[in-house]
Amino acid sequence: MTAQPSVRRKRTYKELFLDKLKRLSGAEQKLINNGTLQKSLGWNEERYKRIKAELVADKAVIAGVGGPGGAVGLAEVPGSKAPSSP
Repeated sequence: MTAQPSVRRKRTYKELFLDKLKRLSGAEQKLINNGTLQKSLGWNEERYKRIKAELVADKAVIAGVGGPGGAVGLAEVPGSKAPSSP
């Protein structure tokens, strides 16, 4: 009897966005420039804006005004206070 290979679930765009944001922010509640995050993800502007808008609506991230192009940050990080600019 052979073992069946485990099925690997593909991560969603939302999960990829949040994971990259967590890495760039050091898992802290600080704002990351939209251009930096979009470039790091390797996404086109349409996909980035769509996923960001969905996450803002889900209250998973917050949109900020951190410099040209705006910024985004994690909405809640255990033990954090207000978001800060990098």
